[in-house]
Amino acid sequence: GGGTSSLLPSTSSASEATSTSRRRGGLQEMLRLRRWMQSLSIHRFRRVLIVVLLAATLICFHNGFFSIGPTGDQSDDVQADDRRLLARDSEIIDRAAIARVIPRIPPPESGESSFVAAVLVFCANRPNAIRNHLEQLTRLRGNPARFPIVVSQDGDARDVAEAIEPFLKTAGSIFHVQHKKEEPKVKMMKSDKNYFFIAQHYKWALDHAFREMGYSHVIVTEDDLDIAEDFFSYFFAMRPLLEKDPSLWCVSAWNDNGGKELTDRRAGARLWRTDFFPGLGWMLRAEVWAELREHWPEKYWDDWMRSPSVRKGRSCVRPEISRTAHNMKLAGKGSSGGLYKSYLSSITLPDKPVDFSLIDASVLMKKSYDSNLAQSLADAKVVATIPEEVSADISYRVTYSNAREWRVIADRFKLMNDIRSGMTRTAYYGVVPLTWKGARIYAVPNWLDEKKLASGELGEAAYDPRWDLQSKFMDFEKQYCKPTRFTGKCDPANPELREWFKRRNMLKKLDAWGEMVVV
Repeated sequence: GGGTSSLLPSTSSASEATSTSRRRGGLQEMLRLRRWMQSLSIHRFRRVLIVVLLAATLICFHNGFFSIGPTGDQSDDVQADDRRLLARDSEIIDRAAIARVIPRIPPPESGESSFVAAVLVFCANRPNAIRNHLEQLTRLRGNPARFPIVVSQDGDARDVAEAIEPFLKTAGSIFHVQHKKEEPKVKMMKSDKNYFFIAQHYKWALDHAFREMGYSHVIVTEDDLDIAEDFFSYFFAMRPLLEKDPSLWCVSAWNDNGGKELTDRRAGARLWRTDFFPGLGWMLRAEVWAELREHWPEKYWDDWMRSPSVRKGRSCVRPEISRTAHNMKLAGKGSSGGLYKSYLSSITLPDKPVDFSLIDASVLMKKSYDSNLAQSLADAKVVATIPEEVSADISYRVTYSNAREWRVIADRFKLMNDIRSGMTRTAYYGVVPLTWKGARIYAVPNWLDEKKLASGELGEAAYDPRWDLQSKFMDFEKQYCKPTRFTGKCDPANPELREWFKRRNMLKKLDAWGEMVVV
């Protein structure tokens, strides 16, 4: 698809006679280096790390490990042997190098980059969740000075504070702050009150990290999240994009449609842009927070972030495969009351980590990305509906023109079908990419002009906020307009429908739905 990146280099041997032996020799050299590195003390390891990496790279190149492109004169047997060796080589790389990509992130004092991002962890009353999350963060972050951790606890639950305390004693650059809950000034429903507490905690904690502690970048996480081994590699590699591209305002580790059946699990390095703010493990800059804090909402802060007046046409980077996942055993129902449990439980971390320092992030810059996406859409096969049998060798394109047509697509592929500020989840200019049975599929809005997208003339996406009201109507329709309930014309303006609610003393429920648009 457009705007993608590939990590793994192509492989082939230099010649039939030497390919196998040279690779095995290279592997032996790499394993000897690995044993040597493991025998070093931590301090000596840091001193010689750069030299070791350079030496390992030279050995790999010498032995044809990273040979570029096929030679074209190999026999089938040699190529098969190469593939077997590559599979074994890749496994060694994954376990011994890529799974330990942390050392490739230099400390701030190295001079390579002064970048520091505080990991701001939100927690409240789940001691087991925060303990699990902090164990992962401290194990995977590498140099503490590069990624200091600020744990912000909402309230004063003692068992949560006790779960945090051991990390304060044993891990460097980790801080614990507590936010005092304040009741809303007006009466609220319990569900609204939960979101009120969350929004107030977020504002207080982000203010603390940016304004009091003075960090330039913050990575926001929550206690019920598991993180991928390459979580920090991802954020460190994506950091320049936020400075270089003003059309980006966040980098997120989350894919709303990140279920195994909807993603290309072979494309662990693939990255996308999205207009729909993802959250759930995301990085922002101090300049963006200074803008947001002035108008921070009383509740439902994440939906507020998706509103046109706040988003201002800006997008986020997100991965094909999520680098965060909900730990369903520790999460509980959460603020949504378990509404999205089936979706969230299907989103899992990658099978193998990626060294994102090898990614060419420039393909995510708006001009380049838009051009590539337009070309991918032009190359896709246009179909009215996606057939049951698809070919993994081609991509498909299906069009939708309103919220109902979108829901038909979403429900078929088990995507999250809700709409916020006219946007579907993961959409970029309305385009929602997914994988199904190995084939790339693009759901594309009928208003998208590919030529203008390619030329940079499209401007801001034409999201229609009425789609939110259409989506709400379909939720209402699904709940009440069915054979076992109301069987007349399903329209909130229909007097017969209102009378049906009145006879059941349910007028307050009807009115609580608010404005809807029949579609």
